Amino acid sequence: MIDLNEMDLFWLGRWKVGGRPGTEWLAGNPPADTLRASLIKWMDRAGAESVFARLLSDHLGIDRHALYAENWPRKAAKLAAAARARGEHPHADKLQAALVALMYCANCGRPLNDPVSITRGIGPDCWGQIDPTWRSSIEQRAA
Repeated sequence: MIDLNEMDLFWLGRWKVGGRPGTEWLAGNPPADTLRASLIKWMDRAGAESVFARLLSDHLGIDRHALYAENWPRKAAKLAAAARARGEHPHADKLQAALVALMYCANCGRPLNDPVSITRGIGPDCWGQIDPTWRSSIEQRAA
């Protein structure tokens, strides 16, 4: 079960699906493919950290960061960079790991083709542009 704060409860109170409260709809155990489609739609609108994404992914038992990276690799890369800049390293690391697992650049979200880029998770165009401290940590991990 996910932890809910006051803002999460506020948004859940406004959540309606077919005129019914979203929590009531979810308690009715809708089909998993319907839930997955709803989760993908919510993450496109509100991101992987929204209360809806957390709630639906918890209900389905899936990794929302991997699903987000799979559907929107470029958005996921931008979110990871923004999270890293804010100091939210666990969130950035989860998105980066999902992108690398799918063989997308963790910096820009473009597909990775060459083995060196796949190993480090950063494409050749982005390698020279990323922060040197991040680059050194990637080199250490890849070694």
